[in-house]
Order: sequence, then structure tokens, then C-alpha cells
Amino acid sequence: MAELDTGSSGRQFGTLRTILAKVTEAAETYQRLGCQTNPKAASVRKQCLTSGATIAQSPTDVRDGARLALAGK
Repeated sequence: MAELDTGSSGRQFGTLRTILAKVTEAAETYQRLGCQTNPKAASVRKQCLTSGATIAQSPTDVRDGARLALAGK
């Protein structure tokens, strides 16, 4: 994400950076909790579902973020 810190016009692609940070955090949480091993604890399963949903939605969110970045937003 460091590559997104500067742009030719000084924009920082804030929307795209926010989306990528959210997806990165979800992926790290998913891995840290061991969600791929089907955890039994209800609280962990809930966190896995939340992280999984963010990861599943990420292609659309990143695409939309890239479009906004190209539009300078």
C-alpha cells in the first residue's frame, strides 16, 4: 500500500487505501483465528463469518475503489 501514498497530482487514493486496509485486516484476522479449520467456539465462528464476508466482497470493493481512485476521489 506504500505505492499508493503518492500520485502524480498529489492525491493519496484515500478510498482505495481504506478498502485495501479493511481487506488486509480481514485476511489477517481470518488466518490468525484459524478460520480455515472450522473453529467450534461461537464467538470465533462469528468473527470468521465477518472476516469471510469482507474477503468475499473484496473483489467488488477493490474494483469500485480503483474506479474512484481513477476519478480522483
